Amino acid sequence: VCEELSVVLFVHPWDMHMWDGRLQKYWMPWLVGMPSETAQAICSVLMGNVLVMFPKLRFCFAHGGGSYPIIRGRVSHGWNNHIVLGTDYPFPLGELEVGKVVEDYQSFSAVDRDNLLWKNAIQMLDLDENTLFDKNF
Repeated sequence: VCEELSVVLFVHPWDMHMWDGRLQKYWMPWLVGMPSETAQAICSVLMGNVLVMFPKLRFCFAHGGGSYPIIRGRVSHGWNNHIVLGTDYPFPLGELEVGKVVEDYQSFSAVDRDNLLWKNAIQMLDLDENTLFDKNF
């Protein structure tokens, strides 16, 4: 149904307290739990062949993709052109400068960096790339 309606699925972590108790101190559910849960969600979509079964399905993952941008090298065989990262604006969690982690990460090629920061979103939202550069947008 989501494919038919061309709906973008926004994935946000929840219930990080369910872990085995190691995350109960030091704000760990937000500092470790959320990024890990978000990365796990991305990997589940990729490795569960969700995009093979539903090739038109589109996702946006909260918190800049959590820890996924950092572990991406480990799962690089997993459809890097279908990942779109979102922010948690206006909440002060994560990066202070949106996209800075992706921009600074040395293992990303220029193509991967552009794909993660904006090109995948343009494709997912079925927008014309030139729209971004239109001052009336």
